[in-house]
Amino acid sequence: MKKHYAREMRRIVANYSLRKIATGYNVGSRSKISDTVRDLIKLNWISCRYINGRFLFVSPSHGLKTFLGSGETESQIAPNS
Repeated sequence: MKKHYAREMRRIVANYSLRKIATGYNVGSRSKISDTVRDLIKLNWISCRYINGRFLFVSPSHGLKTFLGSGETESQIAPNS
């Protein structure tokens, strides 16, 4: 089951980081993917952005964005003088 969590988190983070949009999932389906998305929401790794008809749109939560970092390490490196 952990590989399902990792795969969906990678998909959500990649979609958000490349396009800055939420990833959509079908709410009505009873599949491993929809169960995984529900579990990730309960664990606060992803957050629900909005619901449009049958689709639930999610993006990485603030905690996950903080965990992955914001790229500040590159700005802290001093240039060679």
